[in-house]
Amino acid sequence: MKTNSRFIGFIFATFSFTLFSCTAAKNTEPKTAKDLVCGMDVDKSEAYTSKYKGVNYYFDTYNCKHVFSMDPDKFISNRCVAPDLKK
Repeated sequence: MKTNSRFIGFIFATFSFTLFSCTAAKNTEPKTAKDLVCGMDVDKSEAYTSKYKGVNYYFDTYNCKHVFSMDPDKFISNRCVAPDLKK
């Protein structure tokens, strides 16, 4: 009977760890974003940013930010990634 108790305890602990780790992962914000102009992945903490229609967009260089600002809709309509919706 002790073997079954240990096994059930192990299964419960594994399930609990998996459940809570998945929940925590869903609540964390990604640290990188896709530059819509050149396609590079950029670190949000070091990126140039532009807010357009209440949404933040991230760029690896000032030039990409400037090109985006000239016609944002052109780049937004061609994107395949979700923008950062945090305002």
